[in-house]
Parts: sequence; C-alpha cells; structure tokens
Amino acid sequence: MTKHQCKVAVPLSKDEYWKIIFTDEYDQYIAPLLNFKRIEIDTSTSQTGDIVKRIVRVFPNYEVPSAILWYLGQNEFHYIDNQEKDLAKEEIRTNTLPPVYADYVQIATRQYLEAIDESSCYHILDIDITCSAWGIGSIVESAVITGLDEGYKLLPNAVNAWKSRNEKKETSDVAITEEAPTTL
Repeated sequence: MTKHQCKVAVPLSKDEYWKIIFTDEYDQYIAPLLNFKRIEIDTSTSQTGDIVKRIVRVFPNYEVPSAILWYLGQNEFHYIDNQEKDLAKEEIRTNTLPPVYADYVQIATRQYLEAIDESSCYHILDIDITCSAWGIGSIVESAVITGLDEGYKLLPNAVNAWKSRNEKKETSDVAITEEAPTTL
C-alpha cells in the first residue's frame, strides 16, 4: 500500500472554491485543462442528508494500444470514479474502479481545502493505493502517483482559466443588460 498527498495552492478563497468543485459545469470545463480527454458525469447524482453522490467516467488523455483496449473490453480507455461530497465535513471522497483487476487494485482519495488567505486556499488530496498484483504492484502505484502529481501541478492555471471565463461571462452579461432597450 502506498499513501501519498498532493497539496497545491489555488487562486480562490476556500469558500469560493468549495462552491464550485464537484459541480458538473466546473468539472466538465476543467477536465481538459488537467490533461483528461473528457469526463462523463452520470446524471443520477443523488443526495442523502449531507452526502452528495455521483459516478464519473474518466477518460485520461493518453493512448492505449488497441489490443489492450480489446482485453479491457473498452473502445476508449477509461475508469470509473464513485464520488461523495460531504457537505458537513467539507470533503470529497472517491473510490476509483479500474477497468480490470478491481480485486487487485484499490484507489481511494480524500480531497479537502485549507484556507491560506481571503483569495486563495490549498486543495489537498490524500490517496491510498494498493496494487496486490504480484510483480507489478509498485509500478502501478508509482504510475498513479506520478499522474496525480502531474495533474495537480496544472490545477492553479486551470482555476485561473475558470475565473477568467466567468469574469468574461459576467462582463458580457452586464453589457447585454446595459444595452438592452427599454420600451414602454
């Protein structure tokens, strides 16, 4: 078993950032900026008390040979994330289901935020990876950690892109409102 932590400062306050993470619009926008081809969010998101659950099909942005895809029974490589956002604890927990050997590979994460100041916070991801496949366990665990570290390095720029997009949207909404003619 390997335990690892990714910790990166993002340019939003903890409260602002907590409001947008785990939302479909934000996650769809930011996925390609974090080096994913795309994500597909199951429309059957549910909430029980303070727990919001959803299933996300994640398509990493790397090529997998067709022979391996055939073996995996997939047309395009992906894995499944079962996600839970705990509104009371302000954390997101994910269990990742790999396309094969789920009984040999377990990946669980916990994401949470820590305030830095009024305009930034830390996005922290704790991960537990276990790969009990003889001879390749440490290789798989290392590859997952490397991918996470690379993705999390992209997060501050991705959040800045999200902020810029929303500022432009707000500016254009205001301009449209101001230019709209009034008739009586």
